[in-house]
Amino acid sequence: MEDILKKAEQARESLIPSKSEAVYQKEYRIYLDWLKRKNVMPKDVTETVFLAYFQELSETYSPNSLWTKWAMLKSMVTIHEKRDITKFNELQAFLKRKNKSYKPKKSAVLSPKVVIRFLKDAPNDIHLLHKGVMTLFIDSVTMTI
Repeated sequence: MEDILKKAEQARESLIPSKSEAVYQKEYRIYLDWLKRKNVMPKDVTETVFLAYFQELSETYSPNSLWTKWAMLKSMVTIHEKRDITKFNELQAFLKRKNKSYKPKKSAVLSPKVVIRFLKDAPNDIHLLHKGVMTLFIDSVTMTI
């Protein structure tokens, strides 16, 4: 029986991706600290508590980040507390509702004309380093094409 318990513990340890384990642990600690500040014991957590937690998070984080935090907490709560929060339907509905109206910000992309104008017109005494880095980047990109 001892051998079975050791194997099961090894399996549990591999449930979290090893590269991401520190991030998962940090997210779980933040959640536990929040519970402590609200005077809630982890064993007493209900879907209502999770809704309150994610409502608070939604004031600061984007819907994509909320889903990421939910996924990390789902894994950590499953491992450490042996609870299944995937059955919290109201919480998932809340996260979906937040995602519906979300429009992610698009990154600005420099057009070739803007880059050339910068390289020609920007003063060297201020932007020489940027021009050099940009030129090296352009050379390395064109060499790979």
